Amino acid sequence: MSFYKIEKYKNLSNFRSILFRIIFIIWTAIISISGSPLLLIPGNLGYQLIWIIGKTWAKVTLLLLKKLCNISYIVINYPKIKNNDSSRIFAIKHQSTWETVFFLYILEKPCFILKQELVNIPFYGWYLKKMRMIGLNRKDKIYSIRKLSQRIDLVIKNKRDIVIFPEGTRVEYGKSINCMPGVYLVYKIVKNLIPVSVNSGKFWPKNGNLSSGIITLKFENEILDFNYTKNEFLEHIKNQINTLNNY
Repeated sequence: MSFYKIEKYKNLSNFRSILFRIIFIIWTAIISISGSPLLLIPGNLGYQLIWIIGKTWAKVTLLLLKKLCNISYIVINYPKIKNNDSSRIFAIKHQSTWETVFFLYILEKPCFILKQELVNIPFYGWYLKKMRMIGLNRKDKIYSIRKLSQRIDLVIKNKRDIVIFPEGTRVEYGKSINCMPGVYLVYKIVKNLIPVSVNSGKFWPKNGNLSSGIITLKFENEILDFNYTKNEFLEHIKNQINTLNNY
C-alpha cells in the first residue's frame, strides 16, 4: 500500500475548519432553496432537473474542499464504465459526508439506500424523494424488507447503480462495526457488488477540525458469485470495506 501513500496529512486551524463548515452550510442552503421550485415539476422533467441540482451541489462541494481545505482525492482500481445493461451495488465504508458527495458526483444517477430519518428531513429529504432514493425504516423490518425488494426491482429496471453503506451509519476513521444484513438482501437481488474502502474520515471527520491531504478511495474486487452463508458474506464485506481503515 505504500505506493499509494502520498498524502501530506496536516490538521487545519480552527478558523479554516469553521470557515469551510459555514460556507458548506450556506452553499447547501442556497442551492436547496433556490432549486426548490423544481420539486414541483412532475414526471421525468422534474426528475432530470433535480439531478442537475444534485450534481452541481456535489461538484461545488468538492471544489470548496480543494480550494479552502486543500483536500483532494485519489482513486485506486476504478471499475470499468458499465455498459448500461445492468445495475451494480457499491458497498461503501461510511466515515464522512465526502463519500456521499463523491458518489453523487461520479455516478450517473445512483440510488442511495438510506435511513428513513434522512428522507424525513425538510428540503434534504424532499430532494432525496425526487431523486428516487430509497429510505428504510429499521423499526418496521418486515415492511422495510418488502419495500426494499420492490424498489430494488424498479432500480434494476431503470439500470441505475446502487449505493449502500453496509455498516448502516457513519463510523469514525480507524474503527469498524458489523455490517447490517440489508446489504446481503440487496446483493441477492442484484448479484453484482463492488466493496469500496475509503479513509475520508481522516480528513473530513464528523466533528473536529478538517485536515488537508489526499483522500484515498479504493474499489475492491467485484463480487459476482458468492456461494457462502449470509454471515460469511457480511464478514467478507466488513473486511473488504475496512482495508484503508488505518491508512
